[in-house]
Amino acid sequence: DEKSFEAASSSRPVSKVVSLLQGMKEQLESEAAEEAELMEKYNCWCKENGEAKEKAILEATSRIEEWENRIAELSAMSSRLGTEYKNLQEEVDKNQGSMDE
Repeated sequence: DEKSFEAASSSRPVSKVVSLLQGMKEQLESEAAEEAELMEKYNCWCKENGEAKEKAILEATSRIEEWENRIAELSAMSSRLGTEYKNLQEEVDKNQGSMDE
């Protein structure tokens, strides 16, 4: 009697819907576990790469400051040497003029 009841209830539309919903629930739980694992890996990747990128940015910023200082030094030297060259050229021209007389 019980077996015929189970057979009759399993063929009912409501039983099919309940079975379908249970299958969907299991699938969703499985997908949620997979997504949680992927999210954990993604967060780990972001943390590791974020720290590396932050370090690289700090190092690059430091190098930029060093190069800016070096450029300023060389620009000052260039200006000084340009002035010295001009003065020496004037002196050479003056000496050349003295020799020509």
